[in-house]
Amino acid sequence: MNRMERLYKIHTLLCDSSSVTMAYMTKALEVSRSTLVRDLDYLRTFFDAPIVFCRKTQRYQYDPEAKSFELPGFWLSPNELRAILISQELIREIHPGFLGPLLLPIKERLNRLLQESGHDPLQVTRFIRVQKFHGRPVDSHIFQQTCDALLTGKQLHLTYHGRTRDQQSSRVVHPQRVFYYRDNWYLLAFCGKADGLRVFAMEKILSIEPGDACQKIEDSKLDEFCGSGFGIFRGVNNELACLKFYAPNSRWVQDEIWHPEQKGYFVGEDYFLEIPFSNPSELVMEILRHGCSVEVIQPPSLREAVAQELQQALSRYHS
Repeated sequence: MNRMERLYKIHTLLCDSSSVTMAYMTKALEVSRSTLVRDLDYLRTFFDAPIVFCRKTQRYQYDPEAKSFELPGFWLSPNELRAILISQELIREIHPGFLGPLLLPIKERLNRLLQESGHDPLQVTRFIRVQKFHGRPVDSHIFQQTCDALLTGKQLHLTYHGRTRDQQSSRVVHPQRVFYYRDNWYLLAFCGKADGLRVFAMEKILSIEPGDACQKIEDSKLDEFCGSGFGIFRGVNNELACLKFYAPNSRWVQDEIWHPEQKGYFVGEDYFLEIPFSNPSELVMEILRHGCSVEVIQPPSLREAVAQELQQALSRYHS
């Protein structure tokens, strides 16, 4: 049995009997005396177990004058410990500076548990990397205040700088969700000024203050808003885009998920992708990323929008 299993077994032996001998425990655990001594020290050091040794009876027991002691209700294998450390590393890479200080004590304790089981916790930070692309950093105070408001059900009074109009505005919003999309953080909230759901880029929130209790919107309506069309510019009243990808790009695109409700199929070496969209802005940018390897088949309005962008781009090189 591994160390964690032995610790649980020791706890059980001490609870089932008023006191137990060293010989009895080494036999029950099938370990040497030195191993048992280390395990007992570990229980005392890391779990504050009130284990005492009575020299008169030569037995171990839980201190009867101490508070009732219970071990944590779950045990983690080395693989599970590594999985948690990997998750923490991903969180740290996604938004450095926010949860890092809060998770550090947990990480240090998990590192010790891994070391005790004969594993190197530094492997996680050495081999796991998150390479962000086009990420825009969010102020940690803004991020934490937003998450606090979400969890406590509070409105937010915020100053926001919109990129489209390049103007600042003050507004009261009712936060509904925070989500991470393409290496950036966004706030989905009901905006009183716009009288509807809006998506705010969190790095453009300049100041923030919590307010009164916020209005909550049903999850089904939020899911409909978030999941109905392609990209961050979502909403209702979707159109259906049909895109034709030529080889060799078609072999990459066939494995990509652009939308949960997409449909894809091959005709020869060409791959056809059908996806719903409402606002074409982001979809146009994504299509342009594939250059001459993609063609918009439907709808005509989207085909024309992409063609105009390509013509304007070409004109810059011919001017």
